[in-house]
Amino acid sequence: MAHPLVPAFDPAMLPGIARDHNVAPQPPREVAARLRFALPRTSLATVVVIDANGRTVRTLQHGELEPGEHVCSWDGRDDMGTKAATGSYTLRLEVVGGVLTSRVVAIR
Repeated sequence: MAHPLVPAFDPAMLPGIARDHNVAPQPPREVAARLRFALPRTSLATVVVIDANGRTVRTLQHGELEPGEHVCSWDGRDDMGTKAATGSYTLRLEVVGGVLTSRVVAIR
């Protein structure tokens, strides 16, 4: 059986963010994808899941994060708890100074 999510990576990276970022597919019913990143200093960070039409489906993180490694997990659901439809989604990390994106394709 094929895994429900297949990650695709955007090579554009934020200056100062660790280049070993990763969006990894996870077993169904647990975590759909994880975005791993590292910050060199304390920063206001926002991580959202955006659908192919540019709408925010889920907010995973909004607030100040300390320096170091962080992981934001998406369970494949929107902010209301409904399963996201089949399609292409973007995990978007925004901090002062730039943006990091990684694409995820949901297959149901």
